[in-house]
Amino acid sequence: MDRRTFHNTILAAVFGGVGVSAAADEDRLRSILPSPSSEPTPRRIGTSEVNAIRAATTGYRSSHFQYGGGLMRAAAVAQLDYVLKLRGAQCSDSVRGDLAFATAELSNTAAWMSFTAGRHEDARRLWAIALNGARESGHPQSADLMVETLMNASVQAFHLGSPHEVVSLAKYASSLITTPGAIPVSAPTRHYTYAHLAHAYAKMGNVKSCNASLGQADQALDNADTGPLPAWTSYVSEGSRLLLNGMAFVLLAPTDHTFAPGAVDQLRQALIYYDPTEQACTRAEVLSLLASAY
Repeated sequence: MDRRTFHNTILAAVFGGVGVSAAADEDRLRSILPSPSSEPTPRRIGTSEVNAIRAATTGYRSSHFQYGGGLMRAAAVAQLDYVLKLRGAQCSDSVRGDLAFATAELSNTAAWMSFTAGRHEDARRLWAIALNGARESGHPQSADLMVETLMNASVQAFHLGSPHEVVSLAKYASSLITTPGAIPVSAPTRHYTYAHLAHAYAKMGNVKSCNASLGQADQALDNADTGPLPAWTSYVSEGSRLLLNGMAFVLLAPTDHTFAPGAVDQLRQALIYYDPTEQACTRAEVLSLLASAY
């Protein structure tokens, strides 16, 4: 932007334009927006850059819980585009592993936001990036993040009407949990895996397998360690246990109405745990399921 164009733009911003449509004004603003591709990447990175990426991911995750995926999805994807360019920067081996892991966390969050915004193909691509980054990282929580990512993808498959795909994804996840010598997976993530497997069985009308998986989900939380947990498990609580149990009963109720009262009871209790402001989206999900149960 040369000096004259800059001053004309400043005058338009200060005094406004006459007879300028909203579309024309949008085009003008976008024309002066710096190009994302022009943002230089550092030649060398360290721990501070990785920490900044993880802090940004925490912000996107919080925004998603409060407002849904649509508002900040594009920002998260743009952030990931820039972060992927950092792979060419100079750094120590440990920082490179941490960068791969931070990239996987960001991609997993961006994928979940894309899914809730209805951008299903984008979500699938982003979950693939997340799995690749977690596997490459060698991080102590890499298996946990891979399982979490697989089960997030299974929620999408369930939403798109493919319970059999949910079972397949859960089996991949289970192999990461049960393989001898595998990196440990946290109790909340194991709980998440078994609960969504229960939903798939419920959708297929398999009551026995559904109840067995719910039992495994409960056992995972009941026997949980008290050590530090991965950031992506922050949503797991007694409320999420009630929500996931209630959802399973809602799915069983159309073919056996005796499950409906249990669904109502579980979901009404779950509502207590979700703040109307900070967890508005999850609370809306609980209310929708509760309406189905009634």
